[in-house]
Amino acid sequence: MSVTCPDYPTSTKTLPDLLRKIRLDLRLEIKQAAGEAGINEWTLINWEKGRCEPSRRLLERLVSVYTERGHLEAEDLLRFLPRNRRSTTDTPK
Repeated sequence: MSVTCPDYPTSTKTLPDLLRKIRLDLRLEIKQAAGEAGINEWTLINWEKGRCEPSRRLLERLVSVYTERGHLEAEDLLRFLPRNRRSTTDTPK
């Protein structure tokens, strides 16, 4: 699905661009997407602007929302997280 928007990413090579593209494809406002994922809207704004990176736990929440809404690229967001990066809530086994 294509969205006509001046801020629509032309590339999805970075996490911020892919985050924004998927949200716009789903026609979600930042407040709505953040609310459904249980995160602060300023957190999502900062992720989309590349000011900070999400933890695995929070990104997985957003992926879940976008997947439930039917976006086929949502799980691609996880490829941007380093494999050895752990959320602060992860505990060793």
